[in-house]
Amino acid sequence: MKKLVWAITSPKVTRLPGFIHPVLRLVYEMHFGAIRVWHTFWNVLYCYPLFQGRCAKIGRNVSIDLMPFVTGPVQIHIGNDVWMGGNISIASGRIMDAPQLIIRDHSQLNWNATIVVNREVIIEEYVRISWNCSISDSDGHPR
Repeated sequence: MKKLVWAITSPKVTRLPGFIHPVLRLVYEMHFGAIRVWHTFWNVLYCYPLFQGRCAKIGRNVSIDLMPFVTGPVQIHIGNDVWMGGNISIASGRIMDAPQLIIRDHSQLNWNATIVVNREVIIEEYVRISWNCSISDSDGHPR
């Protein structure tokens, strides 16, 4: 019974004949090519306009992989030639009246970056924020 459950939950990959590999490789590349085309279409017509509407100021040549998740009343100012990866979170706890996130020219925020803004966070020019990095200007306590 244990072997039967293992065989059903962990199936083995069967080896295919060599002559079919070029065809499957083409289908594989077409699959990911279609995903890239859809992703670009989705960003240009949906994500970019929505995120621009959320920003107080946005520069030229800003590129985002996926729309950042923004919560709270933070004002976002983005400079020119900024690249933002996917799954970026920008949050504000509203300790001060007008929290601001300022991202200057030629900066990069990589995937899974989290920025918590309670007063002001400034990312200077030519700065690269690493993957899975968290930045905060306070510990979240009002005192």
